[in-house]
Amino acid sequence: MKMINSRELNINTAKVLKQAGKEDLIVTVKGKPAALIQAFSEDDLEDYILTKLMEKRLKARAKDYQSKGAVSLNEMIEATERAIGKKV
Repeated sequence: MKMINSRELNINTAKVLKQAGKEDLIVTVKGKPAALIQAFSEDDLEDYILTKLMEKRLKARAKDYQSKGAVSLNEMIEATERAIGKKV
């Protein structure tokens, strides 16, 4: 894993992105970590989107759990699946 500063990223974007295909890069701003650049395939993109969508829906179900006092795991899963079905 290599660290680069934001100025290097700005000046050498194409070079940095090519390097990110080989190793993870941490971008720093004023010496502090600000971002992670890593290789990403089309398959990774689909998995990432689905994971983020599930996280969002499960957080919403967790709020339901807290506000209602309790819901079953099956209710959480069914509500999440319904929400995903509507969005996708």
